[in-house]
Amino acid sequence: MRIDELQEHLEALLQIRPAVPEEHDAVMRRANQYRRRRIARRSLGGAFGVVLLTLATVATFSQRHDDTVVIRVHGQTQSTPQTSPPPLPSGLPSTAYVSDGSRLFAIDVASRNVRATLAHFSADAPIEWVTLDGPRHRVFFGVTSGCDPGVNGIWVVDTSGGGLRKVAAVGYRAAVSPDGTKLAFPIGIDGCGVQAIVIHDLRTGKEQRIDRPSRARFITGVGWVTDRYLVFSDLELLGVHTIDTDATGGPRVIDDGAVTPGKVVDSVIGGYALQNGCTQNVPVGCKSRLSILFAPGRRSFELAAVPDVQSWSVDATGKSALAIVDTGAGSGHITTMVRVVTADGSWDLIPGHAADW
Repeated sequence: MRIDELQEHLEALLQIRPAVPEEHDAVMRRANQYRRRRIARRSLGGAFGVVLLTLATVATFSQRHDDTVVIRVHGQTQSTPQTSPPPLPSGLPSTAYVSDGSRLFAIDVASRNVRATLAHFSADAPIEWVTLDGPRHRVFFGVTSGCDPGVNGIWVVDTSGGGLRKVAAVGYRAAVSPDGTKLAFPIGIDGCGVQAIVIHDLRTGKEQRIDRPSRARFITGVGWVTDRYLVFSDLELLGVHTIDTDATGGPRVIDDGAVTPGKVVDSVIGGYALQNGCTQNVPVGCKSRLSILFAPGRRSFELAAVPDVQSWSVDATGKSALAIVDTGAGSGHITTMVRVVTADGSWDLIPGHAADW
């Protein structure tokens, strides 16, 4: 490194904290002295010696365990605290299950740290959605691969990291029945939209397929209200419809004409979560409203309204949610943040593009 380059580096070094004129002049005088003394040294060893001696004299850095950067200039210590994320509120689920590309993590919510990696596929096989079955300690998730069709489909893994296996060959985000015996998920039909719902028996592997319920053309989500009744939403029907999965003659729609507009995004105890206000084709900044709707006899409520939400995952009680929020910044495949949302506010948890808890 040439001496003039070293001087430029020292100038940049002093920009780490607000400049003090006297210290700045002293540092630059010292650098100029070395410049004059060493200008004749053109060997690599000479230049290297100047760099080491100057940096040792001018400034040293250390990192403390409390995330404070310590800068020592001429023996005087300057501490610059680093910004830490605000603490999360109490009463949240302890663990969130988050996908980052082709990996599925268990995240400690309080510390925002990774506890374990539950599944890891090749880079071209991203995990598109995540559904937790908390009572039975397992996580369902969907994988899409353009290079290996055999990887495509719905998978399940224990929350401990064992028992990874494939459940179905295709399927968008699935919902688990309250008793844990059935999985419901939308599927595409011949490239003509998402027009069918599959009810998969997790004990036997048998499937029932419901084609175009209520003449649906693009089903956007499903959720269980009880072990018998399933709700779904459709982009063109613009409302929520109910299916009796145990009706005589097979599953059938039983709407009474009072259809609630919105997109079904998750199941909760005795009800479901509904997204209103935003779709994928809206301007940035649109606020997505999340409502919790219970079966008749229990009060429904709006949990939150958050801008730029791609998807929601609600805890089993409906009191808090994970929102996948478009950050609009960054490089690589992560441009979204998992955000904790309650009735009292929202807090960033960890980068990722699908999550549940």
